[in-house]
Amino acid sequence: MPMRSKKNRFVFLCAAVIIVALIFGCGRSVEKNASAKKTTDPGTLRSEVIRKISEKVIGGIPNSARLADIRKSGILRVAYPAEQSPFQSLDPALKLPVGFNPALAAEIAQILEVKTNNTILPDQPGSKSPPQNWQSKYDLLFMPEGARGCPPENSIRYFYSGTGKGWKTICAAGSGRELPDAVGEIMTYLNETGIFAQLYKTHVQP
Repeated sequence: MPMRSKKNRFVFLCAAVIIVALIFGCGRSVEKNASAKKTTDPGTLRSEVIRKISEKVIGGIPNSARLADIRKSGILRVAYPAEQSPFQSLDPALKLPVGFNPALAAEIAQILEVKTNNTILPDQPGSKSPPQNWQSKYDLLFMPEGARGCPPENSIRYFYSGTGKGWKTICAAGSGRELPDAVGEIMTYLNETGIFAQLYKTHVQP
């Protein structure tokens, strides 16, 4: 009887050890699988890729002044001149600006890791200057050919219209160099990677 009792206790102890091992092993397996699922989530991976691109493209620019305000708020406020398809027009169903310029602004915003808030400004016949105090409402102003009023250090050329019309420009708000420098670096990146050309083919090229 004593021998059998010891044997039974030994078997019970072994069974308990196996059960505990299985429980903790399964727990780690579930945790590992959950972690793997988290890191392979498409949204998470996309955010990580964009963050790496952002660091590579504008990581050398100080995150201060107007640029810091934009990234903190999470919103890039963009204004466009009066409707001029295919560059910008108001989608009748969505009631949102669409076209080449809004698509380009979305690419800029993505590398800044923010979203866009788009506005098409009312037509100002005969005026070649931006609206007064526009910098208090918007961060970027897309300007048509021949437009005046943007300081050279804040102006980024992005589209040459030809036939004597000249360059379309993006005017970056603020007195510091951070935002115009960031937009300039992003435009270089979009050109080098072919993204700009793809936008042109999608929205402008017949």
